Amino acid sequence: MKNVAQLFIKSLLVVLLLVGATLVVVALSTWKYPFVPEQILAKCAVRLASTHAVLVNLVPGASDFVFNPFKGSPVRVSAVEREQIFETISDCKEDIEVGVADGIDDKSSSLKKLGVLMDLVDDLEDVQYYYNPLGTFYSLHKLSLRPYRKDRTFESVSDARSYLDRLSNLRYRYIDLKEFYATKLEKGVYFPELQVAEAIKQLSTFVSETDGIGSITEVFRSAVGKSGFTKDESDELGKDLDSILRDGIFPEVSHLMAQLEKFNGIKHSRSADSKDYYHAMFRLFTTSDIDPIDAHIHGLKGVAKWKKALVGLSESGGHKTFKDAVASIKSDKDIYYPDTDAGRLAMLRDYSDIVESAKTNLMGRFNAPNGTELLIKPYPKDKQDSPRIARYQRPRLAQPAGIFYVNQGRITDHPKYLMKTLAVHEAIPGHHYQTTVMRDSYDLSLLAQMLPIRSYQEGWAMYAEQLGYEYSPKTPRDSAGYILSNLLRLTRLSVDTGVHAYGWTRQKSIDFYLENTDLNQVAAEREVDRIIALPGQACAYFVGKWTIISLRDLAKKILGPRFSLKDFHEDILSEGPTPLVLLKQKMVEKWESRR
Repeated sequence: MKNVAQLFIKSLLVVLLLVGATLVVVALSTWKYPFVPEQILAKCAVRLASTHAVLVNLVPGASDFVFNPFKGSPVRVSAVEREQIFETISDCKEDIEVGVADGIDDKSSSLKKLGVLMDLVDDLEDVQYYYNPLGTFYSLHKLSLRPYRKDRTFESVSDARSYLDRLSNLRYRYIDLKEFYATKLEKGVYFPELQVAEAIKQLSTFVSETDGIGSITEVFRSAVGKSGFTKDESDELGKDLDSILRDGIFPEVSHLMAQLEKFNGIKHSRSADSKDYYHAMFRLFTTSDIDPIDAHIHGLKGVAKWKKALVGLSESGGHKTFKDAVASIKSDKDIYYPDTDAGRLAMLRDYSDIVESAKTNLMGRFNAPNGTELLIKPYPKDKQDSPRIARYQRPRLAQPAGIFYVNQGRITDHPKYLMKTLAVHEAIPGHHYQTTVMRDSYDLSLLAQMLPIRSYQEGWAMYAEQLGYEYSPKTPRDSAGYILSNLLRLTRLSVDTGVHAYGWTRQKSIDFYLENTDLNQVAAEREVDRIIALPGQACAYFVGKWTIISLRDLAKKILGPRFSLKDFHEDILSEGPTPLVLLKQKMVEKWESRR
């Protein structure tokens, strides 16, 4: 169970629970293929739901699903229960294998793909204690209490008391975490001193009067105050909350902090098991059979190549070094929009022009049209503190159009030279085209569309960036943006494998970022700390793109003059989200049959 399980296992298991259960109802009336695969999935979902407690410790962030104090109870996760997830996965794998063997898989081999994912998760069992629920990338108290909302109200005093009862059980989470870290220490499995210090800092903040008791009490009293209770009822509820926090939850947090203190001064273990852990995490995130050592070498070579390309792009301006080239790009006074209404409007208008240009210049390289509407909108104001400068939201039942959100709350962190690369990544032919064409043109089942395979999904979006660079008009500024984006992903690949496969130090990793990207010191430190906390996660994007590019070269070799870029794109997209190791196998079989 791993830190790295966050993005992938969270996606896998939560989708299994949510989508799997939903399919039982939806598939009955809307499924386009035999229902048997969905029956198998639903059976797996029930089994996973029966052991959903383990998600709390399997996945930092799964608490958003497992524990919403307004809707459900936190659950205990003992060492025995922690093992149950693997037994459950084995049971589900058996069902899936039977379904595949009996030939009842759906058109896009969804069960086979799911089986590959479960194999990757199953590989974590023997190295589970290398997982760190309290990595620097996650804030324990925010994860635990994230469902608090200031606009929350209670239907009755009984409703409020039920909430307090559920909240009081949160102490078990900290009891079990203490047990987990005690076992971790006994096994000699340590974790970076930086993460120990950060975890203790976060927990100290959680139990502080201002940020802990104060903030929680404020939100709860606000909810009570909006619920129309009498003063006596409100006061009594407030006292009960204070008792739960001070006498129940916070003492257990203090005990957990004391356990973590025992790790201070112990250097991070880099035993053979630690390497096994990283290899398992790398496979889980990338879904590929690429060796981390090969990925590291590829990353270093790519960094050298694209640094040279950026210098070559700027040599006409007299810049002979990478740092000079980056400084020149950033010294342009016109690279940011003014932080005004007019500036924000101009940004949205320019993004619209970029998307229209992509439709004109790139869609001729695809067989399937893009008929789903795309809206370009600013981030909602309450989301503008996000570190992301843009994101895509797929169409929903209540919103049939896809939405490309632009974060205008960070307009001075949103350079124009990144806009074209961002637009083709998030919109067309990136995530918007990828998502909608699977649904509208390739007749994929809902399960096939929803499989959570980030290396495929983000790999395609990065490949879309390359298509924009290869086949559409670009200014030197656009080219610089593509090169710098590429360098960032290659640097992540190099540093992730450097830290976890070669033992790079935090400082060496930070220096590598500063030498090879346009990031500043603070941003570089944040990137490295994320990589330390989430082994393998940073590699998924580029390994996905690398695999698709390699497959394109392989298709040209196998098909020769019969190769068609349009058909290649259709081959990749019509499969839907697929583990990369399986995607390669399926593509080779398909192309060999066309010789």
